[in-house]
Amino acid sequence: MNNIQQLQQKIADLTTQHRQQLQYQTTLFELRLHLIEIANLVPNGVWLTQLIVTSTLFTLKGQSLTYLLAVQYIEQLCQRPAIATCQLKSLQQKNANEFSFTLELDFKSLNEVTYE
Repeated sequence: MNNIQQLQQKIADLTTQHRQQLQYQTTLFELRLHLIEIANLVPNGVWLTQLIVTSTLFTLKGQSLTYLLAVQYIEQLCQRPAIATCQLKSLQQKNANEFSFTLELDFKSLNEVTYE
């Protein structure tokens, strides 16, 4: 391989590496935005106990003081423009003043989101 071919290969390698870094940074940025959106909607009387993230799928587990608070939080979250799909997995009463819920959210890519 001559010097020009070596340089061309190095440029190609660096370009690939740069694209991968940009994709990683974009993914982290989107993750931060999704976490902020989830957190900003949590009302008093509702708290999140677990968050599992797999690609764009978020599994949220939480608790609330009342059934209504849990339902309102879930409805608000599911209506956000960034949410592609929203699926309530469970909503159960643990005792007189405590309800637990599990929710799966699949977020759209940022270039698919339209805010009105």
